[in-house]
Amino acid sequence: MIHFRKNNRYSKDIKIIRKYLNTVGELEATYREIEDAWADYSDRYYAAGWIIVDNTSLTNFAKYLEENFDE
Repeated sequence: MIHFRKNNRYSKDIKIIRKYLNTVGELEATYREIEDAWADYSDRYYAAGWIIVDNTSLTNFAKYLEENFDE
């Protein structure tokens, strides 16, 4: 069962992000961790609380994760 923050309006986006990340590598993150990382990425690079999920943002987010969180 998937648990999101209460009334998370971005839960569909998180599912899309998770699916994409699973196609490009091994993912060991909770939905909450993905949500937090996407929000941080959105704010850090676009000064936005949450950017639109599209092919370009997904590709750049994967690079961001590799550079900042890859272990």
